[in-house]
Amino acid sequence: MIPEEKRAVAIAINQVSGVSGYINPGSEVDILLTGSPKGSEERLTATVLENVTVLSTGHRLEMDPNGKPQNVPVINMLLTPEEAELITLATGVGRIQLILRNPMDEEVTADKRTGARQRDLWVNVKKSAPPRPRSRTRRAAPAPPPPPPPAQVEMIRGNQRTVERISR
Repeated sequence: MIPEEKRAVAIAINQVSGVSGYINPGSEVDILLTGSPKGSEERLTATVLENVTVLSTGHRLEMDPNGKPQNVPVINMLLTPEEAELITLATGVGRIQLILRNPMDEEVTADKRTGARQRDLWVNVKKSAPPRPRSRTRRAAPAPPPPPPPAQVEMIRGNQRTVERISR
């Protein structure tokens, strides 16, 4: 099942990082890493690997913080030894997210992107204008509303129409 020069690498996933159960053996995925690069407090998401073949999906038992066994979803992927080292390192430094690919899309594009930074999230948010300082001068009282129009009655007699004003 494992081709020459490939390795089966297992990583723990959850409902979100595992695309909510849509990943099956034979699926192609990209792997994203979200974390803070060394020396930076800003978070970054970048594509670590692309076109990774899923070998199998399943579960394994791990102990929770209280020492009780819990069922953890796991995905096994076919990787080169270098890719296996990279993904193993990535699971220790940040949060992994799997992105399901169209099986016909084999294009590799990660080298054309710089990754998404936190500041990129707010690029399209319009900045509000600074508040205007309030003037301490008194404003003039608004003009009184215009008087209501005089009451009118429309009278139609046959094919003639007339409007008569009613005095108050």
